[in-house]
Amino acid sequence: MMLDANLNKMDSYVCCEGCPCHAKLRTTYTLFIRDVEKTKVIDCLLIMAVKEDDAFLSKLAEGLFTQFDCRSPFLEKPVRRIQNGALFMVRIALFDAFRHVKALLVDLRASPASLAPQIDNVVLALYITRREMRGMKGLNEHLPLVNKALATADSIYSRLGTENASQELRTLKDYITKIFFLVSAPEFHLAVHSKDPLVGKGAKLCCGNPDCPGKVRKC
Repeated sequence: MMLDANLNKMDSYVCCEGCPCHAKLRTTYTLFIRDVEKTKVIDCLLIMAVKEDDAFLSKLAEGLFTQFDCRSPFLEKPVRRIQNGALFMVRIALFDAFRHVKALLVDLRASPASLAPQIDNVVLALYITRREMRGMKGLNEHLPLVNKALATADSIYSRLGTENASQELRTLKDYITKIFFLVSAPEFHLAVHSKDPLVGKGAKLCCGNPDCPGKVRKC
């Protein structure tokens, strides 16, 4: 079950370097780990840009992608080795879909031939999202929402270039936003290795690795 961090008084903790998971990750992907903090910053920007529907943050995130594109084949594999890395890739895809839908809403009467590639990208992002969510407990129960978004995107093709596409595009934008909120819950944020224990509940401060020493530091 996804929990709201503020409502449930949760804090974030990051495992110490003594955790076997952390040590293995650091030694296996030494070149990439130096850039993990950059990736976390980009992830935070993506989440804020979509949740706040903030044009400035969207532009800032797009600019960072030109310098450090986590979508490149070289970086995708190590990104997936990081906790919640797969969901980070989903958020990138949904961020692109969100931008494309907003662009379509601004330019409704452009030629269908010029608009179709943007819908193609939205559909691709939703297929990526469905593929990743299918195997994730707690998220796979929301696949019907992704399917609704895909069906809505498919229905827009025949209306491209007309005002008739406006309502469907707004509905699609709402679906994408809802899905993005689901995959951006606190427990799904990008981290090297972390856990969110409930405050005041005496939760054991360690990750799921049985060899973790349990020595964590509060973020």
